[in-house]
Amino acid sequence: MFGNFLSGRFKFAGSHAIMIPKISAILLPFIAIYWQDLDLVFREAFVNDFMNYTLIIPVVFGYIVYRKRHMLKAVTPRTDDEQEEHVWTSHIITGTWLLAISFLIYLLGSQTSYALEYHLLSMPLFAAGGIALVFNLQTLRTLLFPVGLLFFIQPYFVQLVNPFWSDLSWISSTTAYNILAAVNIPARFTTVLEVPTIEITTTSGEILPFTVGVASSGLNSMVGFTVFSIIVIYILREPVWKRITLMLLGYPLLLLLNTLRITIILSLAAEWSTAAAEIFHTTGGVVLIFIGTMLLLFIGEKVWKVKIYSAKPEATCVHCDESLKKGRSFCAGCGKILKSVPHLVNKQFLLKMSLLILAVSLFLLIQTPPIVLAKSPTQLDLTTISPEESKQLLPTIPGWNLEYLYRDSRVERILKQDASIAFAYIAPEASANGSYTYIFVGVQIATGRHTWESSLITWPAKYGRPTATTLDLRDVQILQDPTLTARFFAYQRPDSDLTEVVLYWFERVPFKISGVWEMRNVQISLWTSSYDLVRSGLISNQNDFAGVEAVYLPVAQSIANYWQPIKTSSLLTAILSQHGDNITLATAIVFVFTLFLISIDKRKQKNANFNAYQKLSKPDKQIIEVLRQTEKTAGTSTLSAITIAYKNIAGEDITDEKLLQKLTKAQEIGVIKSKIASRDDEPVQTWETQFPSEGVYTSLKTMIRAPWTRLRHLKRIF
Repeated sequence: MFGNFLSGRFKFAGSHAIMIPKISAILLPFIAIYWQDLDLVFREAFVNDFMNYTLIIPVVFGYIVYRKRHMLKAVTPRTDDEQEEHVWTSHIITGTWLLAISFLIYLLGSQTSYALEYHLLSMPLFAAGGIALVFNLQTLRTLLFPVGLLFFIQPYFVQLVNPFWSDLSWISSTTAYNILAAVNIPARFTTVLEVPTIEITTTSGEILPFTVGVASSGLNSMVGFTVFSIIVIYILREPVWKRITLMLLGYPLLLLLNTLRITIILSLAAEWSTAAAEIFHTTGGVVLIFIGTMLLLFIGEKVWKVKIYSAKPEATCVHCDESLKKGRSFCAGCGKILKSVPHLVNKQFLLKMSLLILAVSLFLLIQTPPIVLAKSPTQLDLTTISPEESKQLLPTIPGWNLEYLYRDSRVERILKQDASIAFAYIAPEASANGSYTYIFVGVQIATGRHTWESSLITWPAKYGRPTATTLDLRDVQILQDPTLTARFFAYQRPDSDLTEVVLYWFERVPFKISGVWEMRNVQISLWTSSYDLVRSGLISNQNDFAGVEAVYLPVAQSIANYWQPIKTSSLLTAILSQHGDNITLATAIVFVFTLFLISIDKRKQKNANFNAYQKLSKPDKQIIEVLRQTEKTAGTSTLSAITIAYKNIAGEDITDEKLLQKLTKAQEIGVIKSKIASRDDEPVQTWETQFPSEGVYTSLKTMIRAPWTRLRHLKRIF
């Protein structure tokens, strides 16, 4: 033990006690940094149907980790087989850069109006960097799929596909309307807030509107189906083309089923009652995904012959016990790993822990809430709020009169909001031409978040669906401490030359709902037409967006301060945010320079490996060439596969012991490298060459040297 202490190497075998601090070194910082973001996401997942599918991601993550437990047990203790003096190995460099990029995304994203989305985007990169840094690249490759699932956590994934909901709603609603007309059910097609709506006439003569909004468009089912399909095609033991084709087939199938669902809902309401239609509407989404999945698997089994159930396990290998008796860590017959190597603690481990501690410290020093936390300016109960009481949601601003306008129940119903209330700030005195200056203010309170762009910016008009023209879209900073950023959006509605400008942002506050305090997201929007500001003499022309911003900003700052932001920004956050562009540029330069140095080092290493290969004896070279052929033909170059290939190529037998000795010798000089491959999530011992074949190497060398040869030739001529 004392000798190990002097050499800087400790061995932990048996209980693998070192695994606990290694896992804790990744998991605890992950929770400390992202707990606010995850708390917000999963709270909303319990109350919003379009986010429900995120609840299954932790379960799937745990299942896949459990399924790969044997691979993880085999690969986590391994090193990169570098020399001890090479401290900066590939997995340390990769892990460091992944952590640096995630830090940069987290930092710069915190200064925008989409802090939550950027935080969640940095989360998988942080997890990947921590795994690579604490363990190795092979562990990261093994966990790449479950780590990749973190990209599908809300809300940025839903916002990414959100522009499609309008397409889906128009396709489903127009098709459903035509079906209803074909079966003689009285219906009329119209729009509400530019959202397609079907009005049906019941047997009693009552007219019932059915607005095909986000929830009814089928987008929620599409999003849930996408994540579920990715998981299914990953688990299925089939060729990639079969799995991808099966997944793509599901989308038109779901669209067809959603159209059928809308038709059934309206038919029930027309012929039976709204209660029956409401019951089917509530449960239809879950039923839709279930039926679609079952149909998809049925089609896959009948058409593509997809195996839904795994094949029967193969018989136990007779060589495993024999290999264990000989002291091998793997089976010479099937290649299965029988004993994992012990965990080591060396100077590399100390360096990795130091880098991880540094990264976590930086994250915690700049940690910001996903949505700016604030104190509610009132203790109003949203279920009983009156028009006069609702005016307490906004402050009194000198030079402006606050007026309550209306509460929009249609928006609340379509977007599933607790409250959507419209106000106006009106200047007390008219301008020189007799017109008054006014700014509309909207306060929308909900569990989720709905952006202006998602409703107005869509694909070019089709299926009769209009789209707005974007004139300006950017972030505007309202407050410095804490940093509060709003979205500035100027647009023209379809078939209109009137320019409208909105400035909106989100706060997160507690509200009393039915006597219970619950956290809610509050969207505050300032809106007016630039034409009205021109008429009031506040801006020069309709496209003077800088002038509109100057009018909006004092009002927005007064409202934001009224909501009493709780958290203040740290000094480090303020400094880093001011130099974000310089930090990004410096990081990019260092990253490119690092890649350049790595490429040079890789080229030198391959040259050294090829030179070492050239010095081998002819029998040893033959072993390497047999290994190369095995990589191409067998896929997994296990000891038994190499032995069979050697017999076919050399025409003679070779014992496992002799072959293993030659492979070990070749590995020591760097010509080949041992590798643990996955065979149905079971680890097997394989080998791979570490340099191109002699013909390929000569061709690459000639190609690289050709330009320099020509230059030297021209120099001799001139």
